[in-house]
This record gives sequence, C-alpha cells and structure tokens, in this order.
Amino acid sequence: MLLLGIAVYYFTTTNKTGSYSEADRAFSVADTNTIGKIFIADMRGEKITLTRVNNQWTVNGKTPVRPESINTLLQTISQLRADMPVAKSMMKNVIKSMATENIKVELYNLQGEKLKAYYIGNPNMNYDGNFALMDGSDVAFVIHIPGYDGIISTRFTTNFLEWKSRNVFDFPPATIQEVSVQYTHNPDSSFSIQKDAEGIFQLQGRTGFNPELTKYFVSQFENINCESYVTDTYKLDSLKGQEPVCTITVKNASGLAKAIKIYYRPVTYRTKLQFTYDGKEINFDLDKFYGLMNDEQDLAIIQNFVFGKLFVGPRFFYQQRPTDRNVLVDAVLQNLQTDK
Repeated sequence: MLLLGIAVYYFTTTNKTGSYSEADRAFSVADTNTIGKIFIADMRGEKITLTRVNNQWTVNGKTPVRPESINTLLQTISQLRADMPVAKSMMKNVIKSMATENIKVELYNLQGEKLKAYYIGNPNMNYDGNFALMDGSDVAFVIHIPGYDGIISTRFTTNFLEWKSRNVFDFPPATIQEVSVQYTHNPDSSFSIQKDAEGIFQLQGRTGFNPELTKYFVSQFENINCESYVTDTYKLDSLKGQEPVCTITVKNASGLAKAIKIYYRPVTYRTKLQFTYDGKEINFDLDKFYGLMNDEQDLAIIQNFVFGKLFVGPRFFYQQRPTDRNVLVDAVLQNLQTDK
C-alpha cells in the first residue's frame, strides 16, 4: 500500500495534460470466462484471492465461494463503464484521496497472466459510482454500471465470510448412503435411514413405513445453506461445551460425512414470535437456530424455513404424504403447555 501512495503522489504531481487513452478506462472484462484469479486488497491490510479451478471458485486457496457472490462480482466486472475522466479541477484531489482510501483489484487469466489492475476509491458526490484509477495511469474516472444507481465498491469486499460458501449439505439423492437425525432431549423422535443393497432407503429398526417418504426425505439434502456466519468466538466456544438439541449427519457412498449440530437460539428483539396466542412468553427463536458445522469450526445461523423440513420424527414416514410437523418447534411449544 505504501507503493500505491508513492505512485499516486507521482501521478498527482506529474499529470500535466489530462489526456488519456482507451486503456486508461478499460476497467471491464467483457468475457469473464477468461478470468482465472481475482485479487482484492484494501488499505486496512485485508485481502482475499478468488481462484477458479475446473470452473469451481475458491477463496484464499481452499474454501468454496458463495455462488451468488462470485456471480455478482463477475457480472460487475463485465459491466463496468467509465465514460469521461474526472474534471481537471478535481483530478489532483481525487487521486490524492485515493492514496489513503482505496481497494486494489488485480485480474488474471486462466494461465495466471495479469489481465489488468486498478484501484477503486470513494463514491462520487452523486453516489452512483466510484472514483477509479488504472494501475500505471494518471487519469481517474468514475466507474459505474449502466442502469444501476449505487456504488460498486461494496462488491469488491475483502470480508472473507462474505465470500465463504454458506452451504451445509449438498448431496444429490443418488449419492447418499445414510442419514441420521438425533434429538438429544427427544430420543424417541430420533431415526436413521440407510440405503440397502437394492438401493431402497430403509428406516432402521422399523417396519411398515412408507418407502416413498424415506426416498422423499433423503432428496431434501441438496443446496441446504445457512443464513450467515457468527463471528462471536465466545459464543462458538460456549456452544461447543453444550449438548445440541439435534444433530444431523449425512454420509455418501464414498464415506464422506457432513454433520451439523443444532442449538436453540434465545429470543432477540428481532424475533417475530415472542409470545404464544394465549400470552405465554417464548424463550427461544422458532424461526432461527444456531448451527455448529464444518467439524465445529464454524457457527452459523440457520433458518427454520430452510431446515424445518429436516426436523421430522419417525411418524413422518408412516403418512401417505409429507407433513410439516417439526420436532424442535413442537418441543418448545409443548414445554410451554406443561409449564404452570
């Protein structure tokens, strides 16, 4: 970043003509399929590297990237426009301000060769774009996306968790060998499903179930994502020492297993349902839970809207069709009914 400050100072003191070439405003890459790596760094020392290998993106070398985040970034890069340079009367001040506040972006092709690099500065006065400077240029522009009234610098974030995939389970049904759902405080509602030699999903230790519903349940483990990650390490460590209310484990035919431990989340001021219809106070959020996953390295918030279909018990498999009974939600409400 020191080098950037030196470079900006040089450009500020030597820019005499204000003339520019097309290369000075060529911030976009029309065909983003040619991009193999994106490096982003800010003045706080935060940096991330996004890398494409076999059309799969990772952040900082190993962690899968959120599809929606990388798709938005690539779309942004392809749509960036820089119409006219900053006015001569503003040029020195704009470039000078970028010496202390900027985001550096480097784009590389699939062979690892640098395509271009530029610096993104503060928003312009109308907040419909950002000041930007190509690496090696002395002419700043306002870059924007046609038809979009807003700043674009937020899309070039260096926040690792904004890039990290929020996927919890993504198992195509044909690859699943076993599913286990264990309720710590409601053991009678726990169950396990395994695929037999004929490829039928069997409800372990039980007979007379509807095999169409075991098949249906196993099909629910594709593209299951958390809402967000929790950065509170104290909360993470605290939950590690507590028993989860539910543990869901999925294993494929190759032996790969993924699990999530689920905990009730206390009611907050944002919780939608805080009282029952008869006025009893609800202590736990019935819309959102905590989830401990990735070998207990990550704590996330998960939505009942997404995970509720997995919180079933054995009775689920003895119906004619799927029902919306939810073991975890029912347990909270039943406890309220028994409280005096």
